[in-house]
Amino acid sequence: YQCDWSSDVCSSDLNIYWLQFISIMAIKKKMLWVTNLPAHYRMPIFNLLSNHFDLHVVFLLAEKNRRGWSIKNEIKSWSYEFLNFKSMFYKEFELIINFKIKIKNLNQYDVVVLASWENFQYLRLLRKMKNLRKIIVGIYESHENSQKFRYGPIAHIRSNFYKKCDIALSFGVRPTNALRKMGVEDQKILELYNLVDNDLFAKNVEHPQISSKNGHIFIFVGRLISLKNSEVILKAFSEIALENDLLKIVGTGKLKEKLVKLAYSLGVANKVEFL
Repeated sequence: YQCDWSSDVCSSDLNIYWLQFISIMAIKKKMLWVTNLPAHYRMPIFNLLSNHFDLHVVFLLAEKNRRGWSIKNEIKSWSYEFLNFKSMFYKEFELIINFKIKIKNLNQYDVVVLASWENFQYLRLLRKMKNLRKIIVGIYESHENSQKFRYGPIAHIRSNFYKKCDIALSFGVRPTNALRKMGVEDQKILELYNLVDNDLFAKNVEHPQISSKNGHIFIFVGRLISLKNSEVILKAFSEIALENDLLKIVGTGKLKEKLVKLAYSLGVANKVEFL
């Protein structure tokens, strides 16, 4: 919309435009969000979205789940259901066994958000909603170095999934670059922040360290690979560790032997546990 911003006529036209826009947005569109489990970090997002959309969330797995996640006392104004599908693990993948789509009245939704691509249900929903001409948002949170399948049929399925979405939602520059390498067009990618509260960390390190006669216990949980910066954890711990402090490193990976040697070379082997 181009005009002379100092013009009264232009200003009047814009006011009419915005009034029309607001009146359209006042009618809430229906949004369907499909994911595996009720992750706590998603709840504020659902609550916020429910202010603007008639939101219905579908959890593919059961309400009683391996993570112990629940949504009690966290819902504001959105509906939800659990489909109670069974699942099994293959390496690091949780494969959902049920192949049917049990979501009723799919045609009523204007927008569908698919939180993953890795299970057959997401692939079927993508195809179904595409046929119904709905807006499809696919979430991608990984990046190229953490992809387990970079080539072959599974990598092809992943890239085809995101290329068919109307919007590929990424969190950070590296997931965006991974989407580009899959062949997703730039105009389809919506890049948001990798949601880490850096101010919270900065605020805490400014305070004097709290002393404790019993020591502090620090914990790292993750794969022991270079991507996770576990070496930096060890080096930082060696610089701040007090007499009775302990660092517990939980995980497996090809760097484990190197990390054990590093703990000895830094003089903190007696303060580090590998679990």
